[in-house]
Amino acid sequence: MKNPKAKRPSVTKSMNEPATLSALPSGAMAIHLIEKRGLIRLLDLATDEYESGFWSLGSEKAQSLVGGDVYFHRARANPSFFGGRVLGYRIQAEGEFAGAASAPLASLR
Repeated sequence: MKNPKAKRPSVTKSMNEPATLSALPSGAMAIHLIEKRGLIRLLDLATDEYESGFWSLGSEKAQSLVGGDVYFHRARANPSFFGGRVLGYRIQAEGEFAGAASAPLASLR
């Protein structure tokens, strides 16, 4: 009897999220990322904006996620603990995360 390999979810497609989340803008993508370093920080409490950092994605991929959603997980098998709508991105110029993307995002409720 064959033992089929489990299909791994694509990081560029949204996993089944609760129906209460707003629909993505046309053409926008969603991504699920593992966040183990605690690099999500509050930018503005009044607007519920945060910055996530840092993603090992190229600027083309980061650009494709603007307007889409990002979901953060502590481990692959864990449900997301935080997520938001990607408002934009920047590429870190220097330091430990040089070349990595960081994105401001609006928290999803």
